[in-house]
Amino acid sequence: RGRLWESSPAVPPTDEEVPMQGTYLLSIGMKYTEYSSCVARTLFVDPTAVQKEAYGVLLEVHQLVLDSLKPDAVFRDIYLAAKARVQEKRPDLVEKFVKS
Repeated sequence: RGRLWESSPAVPPTDEEVPMQGTYLLSIGMKYTEYSSCVARTLFVDPTAVQKEAYGVLLEVHQLVLDSLKPDAVFRDIYLAAKARVQEKRPDLVEKFVKS
């Protein structure tokens, strides 16, 4: 499904309609000399209850990570705490919790 809609300079526009249900990942990256930047957003259109719940867990884990980022914090400890929170809230999602 995701391969039908691609936005890049090499892809010509089409008249195909974008479905009004699903998850859309929008990402744009720029590079200027030695600097680079990337901004990404996730949009849910008419999400299911399962998607809403999983996203709620994501937000909770994200906040846990942000709150843990303090001077002298060990990234391994932050990662393990985040993974433990996923295990606690949604054990079925732990296998999708990657290191990068």
